[in-house]
Amino acid sequence: MTKLLLTIGIPAYNRTQHLKKRLCELKKLDYLKNSKIEIIIHDNDSADKSHCQLIKKLQADGNNISLLESSPNIGMIHGCAKILKVAQGQWITLLGDDDPILIHSFDFLSLFKKNKKCF
Repeated sequence: MTKLLLTIGIPAYNRTQHLKKRLCELKKLDYLKNSKIEIIIHDNDSADKSHCQLIKKLQADGNNISLLESSPNIGMIHGCAKILKVAQGQWITLLGDDDPILIHSFDFLSLFKKNKKCF
């Protein structure tokens, strides 16, 4: 099994359209199919659960994405802690559901891992 290099955790609450944009960005970057990246979404009891169905469809299609759900709402800090508890990547980044994805972040981490003398 390939060791995970990066975990991208996204806590989400009632902003389905923002989260769907993030998921589209991750798909365009091929992060969902990359065996060295895991994506963990935590839904904090959102009223609109349509993004949860999308995530479950992505899972069924063999993508590296997990869905954690809380009910009732446990707050952002505890939602992030829930993501961190299950994250398996050597590096972990937490993004808001409205934060854009850094396009070259995975490439940077791969380069850093290969040549630790970069910095």
